[in-house]
Amino acid sequence: MMLGATAASLAAAGPSAARAESPTLKALAAQSGRVFGAAVSWKQLDDPGFARLVADQCAILTPEWEMKWGAVEVQRYHPDYGPAQRIVDFAKAHDQQVRGHTALWANNLPPWGRDALMGRDGRSTATARLKQILERFPGLADWDVANEAIEPRNGRPDNLRTSPLVVAMGPDWISDAFFEARKYAPNSKLYYNDYGLDYADTASDTKRRAVLGLLERLRKRGAPIDGLGIQAHLKPDAQPFDEQVFRRFLRDVAALGYDIRVTELDVNDQRLVIDRQTRDARVADEARRYLTVALDEAAVTGVICWGLSDRYGWLRRSKRFGRHDGVVPRPLPFDDALKPKPLFFAMADAFRHATPAIIRKVRA
Repeated sequence: MMLGATAASLAAAGPSAARAESPTLKALAAQSGRVFGAAVSWKQLDDPGFARLVADQCAILTPEWEMKWGAVEVQRYHPDYGPAQRIVDFAKAHDQQVRGHTALWANNLPPWGRDALMGRDGRSTATARLKQILERFPGLADWDVANEAIEPRNGRPDNLRTSPLVVAMGPDWISDAFFEARKYAPNSKLYYNDYGLDYADTASDTKRRAVLGLLERLRKRGAPIDGLGIQAHLKPDAQPFDEQVFRRFLRDVAALGYDIRVTELDVNDQRLVIDRQTRDARVADEARRYLTVALDEAAVTGVICWGLSDRYGWLRRSKRFGRHDGVVPRPLPFDDALKPKPLFFAMADAFRHATPAIIRKVRA
């Protein structure tokens, strides 16, 4: 029984049978030279069934929170790297890569971080954070050096998000961060990572132009950035998806010489009907349309989901982005019982038909 089998028949056979009889997502991604992976939290790896699923399906792992500044250094000068190290150790034991996430993100600062960044020693505070986290975890495949730093609605001519990082390091802070990061991660791919780049509405059009502008400026400065991370938090029936619009954006990014990673893929069913079968079909269709375009672009080198199983999906914990009717969200490839869903098979099919990826060397 391979990918042509129905999700229902595999689910009936149980998660072990489904894994044994279907190619894994990491194997299917590898056929076109790509990686598949997921974001995980260290505590989730204490669940033996989930840990086996992660080991089976993923070639790369992203720590969900464990490397973010606000999680690592709650008390200044006393960082706790234990949870992040647990994920790195798991990945090493299972021959997986790790994506460092994230070095600098203004929305996840430690309690003391805002005042420190906006003070006299703001720049040295930011660069010290870069040095500490990148040196503590050497040799990772990727690093999200700057995360969610573009916000056209803030009204700046450069479209930067107004934040303590701008105050600390100035308007060229993103470029400067990449130069700093390269000192401490000479062999890692370095990425700028952002959301809101997927759909054909006005806000997404504006965001895409702003991010392209940033990428062009970084190239002109010679910043050692390897690629763009597109988060891909998809929202069926909330915003219009236009294949040609998204395809053109990917080509524009690729034309600048950047790698592209889909870094936080999930499909939010918040606006969809309660009926599970209908919801799952719509979620799968949204991902299929999206990934068909993404994986037709050779510069797209991997897909990482923001979670692997609905058992631990972040949307079930989110009051803002989750469902408001008490129904458990189903945004990920595997369900609560760790069984593959229609989304899994849609992703598998997209990987099977993917254009071979172009893998570039690390940019010095």
